[in-house]
Amino acid sequence: MKIKNKIYVLSLGIMLVLFFGCQDEEFLTQQDSQQLSAETLFKTPNDGIMIVNGIYDTFHDWNFMIKGLWYQANFLSQDWKNWGSDTFFNTFEVPTNFGGLEILWDRSYAGIARANSAKIIIDKMKTDGILTEELANRLTGEILFLRGFFYY
Repeated sequence: MKIKNKIYVLSLGIMLVLFFGCQDEEFLTQQDSQQLSAETLFKTPNDGIMIVNGIYDTFHDWNFMIKGLWYQANFLSQDWKNWGSDTFFNTFEVPTNFGGLEILWDRSYAGIARANSAKIIIDKMKTDGILTEELANRLTGEILFLRGFFYY
């Protein structure tokens, strides 16, 4: 008799949980709070400033600053001589597998891609009224300058 009562109470409990437990479907819907989306981004003026700061972040690659920009600025002007393996700059016979050029091109086009993306986002933020005219113009000027710098 006790086993029959336990089975009855257990089955009644399971039916109640199944009937009342799944009424709120929204409770069971999971939302990914770790990923960024268009709904959560670009809602404040500070977001626009951070986008432009992301373009400046391209310069934080040590190899880009030393090997990429340094070689282009100094070797080609003959202001500085490297008596080591990089003497091919004197004869303008730079090999295509030279690491400094690869770093220069890779980081420059990463900066160009960031600037192109930021330009679209800043224009949309300006249109939506998130950015003031003055701030949007300043950020757009920085974006265009940096993109021109990376193209050069």
